[in-house]
Amino acid sequence: MPKKMKPMRVALAVLITVVLAGAVIIGCAPKEEEGAPEVFNAVQAHGYLETYSRGRVANMLEAYWEEATDGRVQVLTFHASTLYKQAAAISACKKGDIEIATASSFSLSHDEPRWTILFIDSYLFDDRDHYMRFLHSEKGGGALAKILEEESVTGILWYDPIPNAELSSAWVTTKPITKVADWQGMKLRIPGGPYGPPLSRLLGFSAVALSGGEVAGAMELGVIDGYRSSLEFAVSYSLYKGYGLLLKNWAISPVIVHVPWWNSLPADIREKLEEANKKIEYDFAYKDWAGRSEALVLKCREQGMVVTEGLSEAEGMKMRQIALQVLAELNDPAVSPTLNELVAEMERTR
Repeated sequence: MPKKMKPMRVALAVLITVVLAGAVIIGCAPKEEEGAPEVFNAVQAHGYLETYSRGRVANMLEAYWEEATDGRVQVLTFHASTLYKQAAAISACKKGDIEIATASSFSLSHDEPRWTILFIDSYLFDDRDHYMRFLHSEKGGGALAKILEEESVTGILWYDPIPNAELSSAWVTTKPITKVADWQGMKLRIPGGPYGPPLSRLLGFSAVALSGGEVAGAMELGVIDGYRSSLEFAVSYSLYKGYGLLLKNWAISPVIVHVPWWNSLPADIREKLEEANKKIEYDFAYKDWAGRSEALVLKCREQGMVVTEGLSEAEGMKMRQIALQVLAELNDPAVSPTLNELVAEMERTR
């Protein structure tokens, strides 16, 4: 029979075996190539469906950035509140918990009411050219961009969720709206945000808080008389019953990025991403979205929705006055620029 090994020898044998096994494992592990380019990872999140316009912008960013940098920038995208709901995604980006958030001027207004000027159904802006003059002015869009930068984020690309369409906002209701007085007495689902209470009071309707997925059932049961969103929302959730009133709205919005992360990227990488962003803005507006606005209207009409395009000039002026009252109520004199100052710039650029 073989001799029994002493405990010390047993321990030594085990140690040698572990060390040799580790050496084999290490030797078999793939080695990084010397001089391999560094890869930069980022997480992008938002609260919209992947098929929604903002979801498609997010997908384009992920693909275009990877292609532009030969795979050196890898973006992992979370759609439809799978990581954060929309407002929470923006907050997470500001804190640096994620690097990128596909924002909207509406969702930015949750924490910062001054963004309301860009999306409210207002007739504030005479046409798209007026809107763009404001957006490109130092005291208009420039001031809003600085507000973002104060919270450690910046807009790296700007997109119109429904480009090339002046009448993109929709109120879908169980009875037609042809004048401002028709909102009176209705129960309507509107997106959250600080503009809701003054708008509902001034138009005379009751605001009901519901998620997008709850709207169809609430309409069917009579819990609400309609909702404010867009025809893209109606098509996404198959909400075709009722009357659709289209109002002037452009709501050009930024994709925001956490500034410290963006600044940590090498200059050549940032330059490539900036070029990719320009391509995204163009391709989304003129390739991805080409014909979609007309197709949305046609689809809704085919499914039975009665679509009306805009209010009369007189009623539009009434709507404008209500929008100005909403903005006046949201004005905070303690911040700079104030909403009143942004409204003055809007008037100056008419």
